[in-house]
Amino acid sequence: MLQAPPGPHRQGAGLSHEDESAPDLTEFLSEADQPSYDPERVSRSLHAHVLRAWQQARIAKEPIERELLRCLRQRNGQYEEQTLQVIRESGGSEIYMKLTQIKCRAVESWVRDILFQPGQRPYEVRATPVPEIPDDVQEMLRARVEGEVAELMAGGLMPTQDAVDKRLGDVEARLLQLAQEHAKERAERMQERINDEFDQGHWQHEFEDYITDFVTYPTAFFGGPFRSREKTLGWSVDQYGRTMPVVENKTVRRYERISPWDAFPAPNARTLDDGPMIIRRRYRPDDLYALIGLPTYSERAIRDALNAYGETGYELATSHDDARQRAEGRDHEDWATDKPIEAIDYWGKVSGRTLLDWGFDPAQIPDAFDSYECNVVVVGNYVIRGALNPHPLGRRPFTAESLERVPGMVWGQGLPQIIRDLQDQANTCARALANNVTLASGFMGDINIDRLAEGEDPYDIGPFRLFQTKSPTVATSQRAVNFFQPTMNADALVKVYQFFSSLADEYSGIPPYAQGVNTSGGAASTATGLSILMEQAARGIKYAVWILDRAIVSTVKATWEDLMLFDQDESIKGDAAVVARASSALIHRDRQAARQIEFLQMTGNPVDQQILGVMGRRTQLEEAFRLFDIDPEGIVPTEDDLRAMLMQQAQAQSEMMAQQAGQNPGKPQEMTVDGRRAGGPQPAEAGAGAAV
Repeated sequence: MLQAPPGPHRQGAGLSHEDESAPDLTEFLSEADQPSYDPERVSRSLHAHVLRAWQQARIAKEPIERELLRCLRQRNGQYEEQTLQVIRESGGSEIYMKLTQIKCRAVESWVRDILFQPGQRPYEVRATPVPEIPDDVQEMLRARVEGEVAELMAGGLMPTQDAVDKRLGDVEARLLQLAQEHAKERAERMQERINDEFDQGHWQHEFEDYITDFVTYPTAFFGGPFRSREKTLGWSVDQYGRTMPVVENKTVRRYERISPWDAFPAPNARTLDDGPMIIRRRYRPDDLYALIGLPTYSERAIRDALNAYGETGYELATSHDDARQRAEGRDHEDWATDKPIEAIDYWGKVSGRTLLDWGFDPAQIPDAFDSYECNVVVVGNYVIRGALNPHPLGRRPFTAESLERVPGMVWGQGLPQIIRDLQDQANTCARALANNVTLASGFMGDINIDRLAEGEDPYDIGPFRLFQTKSPTVATSQRAVNFFQPTMNADALVKVYQFFSSLADEYSGIPPYAQGVNTSGGAASTATGLSILMEQAARGIKYAVWILDRAIVSTVKATWEDLMLFDQDESIKGDAAVVARASSALIHRDRQAARQIEFLQMTGNPVDQQILGVMGRRTQLEEAFRLFDIDPEGIVPTEDDLRAMLMQQAQAQSEMMAQQAGQNPGKPQEMTVDGRRAGGPQPAEAGAGAAV
């Protein structure tokens, strides 16, 4: 791997970013009360704090990076360098059976099918069941009821206390109903707004990559919303009526999957909110320049960083960067002309004195001796951003989840770690099988060179070959040329391999029939039996989906809070709760669809139709269409249209009966809201006895 130029352009492993001439941090703090402002001094004060946190987190993460590298190689079907060296020294096959890759792909596909259903979102913003009613509104209600009581008393009526309490309860119930309707409308508008923010911020694309990390690595990280400036293409009409393109720099909320390689929690962190959290970021010069103008970013520092590193790049090296690059197949990136500029994105506590030194408004730092949750971005020698965490509770916009959680730790276990021993044993059996088949593919022999006649070539072997030999010098029964067939142990080795492979199915919770592999015999040989087995296998995937639901809820809730805090549109703000929709309802979707068909058939008889009525049947059909992802609009008539159709049918039937009786057409009998005749025997409804 090509190395970055020496000097300040590379933050190497074990190197400090502070030089000997830099004053100590205590000196910065002791000079904080001086009226003069030295940008270089105050920048180094905050800079030194971030660099110390980076060095501690980087060193503490080295064992984790070794595990990340093992997981990546195992999924890619690559041996560890030490293992590969031993195999090559002993000779033979280097085959790698990619059981881990198959299982990882199966889990990813299964989870994606559950989370991302066509036309549906894996989350929902719902209004709270009992929205809060402001105290002033409740006081107005009481005053209104008291006014009504006063009017009655002025008219000579004396209402009882029970009547007053009932009236007050009716008014409060009506107000609660209106508040619920109002909250529901606001929640629906908030849902639409969050959907739009997710679409613009590429949430689904990033979350699909997050699922890959979730399956592959010990822990997966997801972040957002963050602010970024992107170029967007719009359209306008010029003075001649022509539609012209307009390119605008727009600040958007973005979401990102954060590679586990680039996430550096604090060494003793139990959650991402414990201690400093550092993200290693890579900017291209254009990306860094686009940060100019965003709030809390220093234009001067960004321009200085571009001047220093724009052409040469800047790298924050860790111990396993080269091995990671080879494992990911990115060796060609060494020849790129536009070198990335890496930055330290620090989230954590910073003392008030240090923030005041850097130039924070004293109004934001009420106590210089207290610590404040901040976000600081450092590029090389420059602090390009320093801002207080805008969340009132200091929450950080990150979430981290593991397929197999370890209580009290950020890092858990991924699928490669769960089946690693079985993968190693399967590889051992596969190599032994390949070597045995190679050796047993033909005969082997031994030749006594001393007994070969002059001119005989021992390597010349073919059909009908005759060897000219000499008589032995001593009496012996051993022949000059001997051939034998090596033993083929393929059957035994295949059975051993299948044993470890089946254990991998059990440990991972992904049986072969869940991957589309044909399994003959047993319950999986019938459609009903396979459906039952798939439902049983889904129990293992439910836990994974439940964990991913938590990551989805965390991100949606963070976006909801961000909109509530900083968006100017008051029509979307209100009491709401974020609900995940993927865990159980979508997993049992196929089973629910089958039951829905059975229910429609069971209720498709005249007796049930008289009970349900046409309106009830309409509701059943509408729900069935939605369950099969078919939009009922345009197929199932609306309630108003159906009522109008029923009234027309009733009127036509009444006129027909009047004509048959030789009477004038009378007023048609009234129909109930569910489509049944009010009183008397019910007419047979069209299609009532037909099964759906």
